[in-house]
Amino acid sequence: MTFNSLYRSVAAPAALLAALAGCDSGPAGEEPIILAPGNYFITTSQELAGTPAADYDPMGSLDLDVCVRQDEAVDFPKEFARSYVVAGGCELKAWAREGNAFRGISACPVSGQAAITMNLEFEGVVSAGRIEILGHNNIHIPDSLRATADPAAVRDLERSYIPMSRLEFRYAAKRTGDCEPLATPFKAGR
Repeated sequence: MTFNSLYRSVAAPAALLAALAGCDSGPAGEEPIILAPGNYFITTSQELAGTPAADYDPMGSLDLDVCVRQDEAVDFPKEFARSYVVAGGCELKAWAREGNAFRGISACPVSGQAAITMNLEFEGVVSAGRIEILGHNNIHIPDSLRATADPAAVRDLERSYIPMSRLEFRYAAKRTGDCEPLATPFKAGR
């Protein structure tokens, strides 16, 4: 089953919700998996909520192979998120892993808007030989700015970011075997 078909199934969103709600039967209640070193096939894609992926993929999908070495395997879920979810100029502001479920926030400054960030909020699951991440954008306007800014200007700014908040991002890394002798190490490939 591909990540896209898993994501679109009813079970995947329910499993992520159960995992992140702390249910003992979900990934959050499981013993944390340390992924095996090896070759991982990475895919990234995005779509506008409610629009078929074939009709909307503004940034293009990414498919590539990377070699995760033994010394990278323990931190691979976090480093995978940091490398592919956190865009250039952005910062990983939050990260938490419980069992085999994790979540985080990537904060990106909004050009020309002091103290305002576009946050990519994401959650994911680690399973044997696989990481899956689902994320969405959310505009963050600090309360201190809301208190001093014109309320109409704040509403206009929030409305201008509604299309961005409808973007859904998907990231996956699947182990495909051992690394080839000349494979690019994961950290060098970023």
